[in-house]
Amino acid sequence: MKSSYYIWVFAVTLFCCQRDYTPKPKGYNRFILPEPQYHTLPDTFPYSFEYSKHAQLLDDTTWISDKYWVEIFYPQFRADVHITYKRIDGENTLKELLDDAYFLTAKHQIKAYAIDDVILKTESGMTASVAELDGQVPSQFQFVVTDST
Repeated sequence: MKSSYYIWVFAVTLFCCQRDYTPKPKGYNRFILPEPQYHTLPDTFPYSFEYSKHAQLLDDTTWISDKYWVEIFYPQFRADVHITYKRIDGENTLKELLDDAYFLTAKHQIKAYAIDDVILKTESGMTASVAELDGQVPSQFQFVVTDST
């Protein structure tokens, strides 16, 4: 009985293995983006920008949210952009806020394969720090925009 079992396992192993195996190529997500159209943010906010008409502007409902924090939700892609706002005053200095933003990005180093950080100047004279994170991180893209240098 044992010998027939070994013969059966050997036969299955012999016929199951193929030598002409070709690995499948990597697949990439394809997003078909709608035609760009924009809304202007309501003037009740102390900042302004345009956001897509295909997105919904929602209040930030997290437990740490502040008055002018919002979420831009894209239902078609099930994606969120979280916008936070801090006024620079006696309580918050620009250096402290930027250090906090860099610290939050650096916390992703545990799971990130790479963090690419770029400093940009916008046409309107604002400075933006853009960080792209690769790996199994909850936020693949983070940015900070300020009108101060």
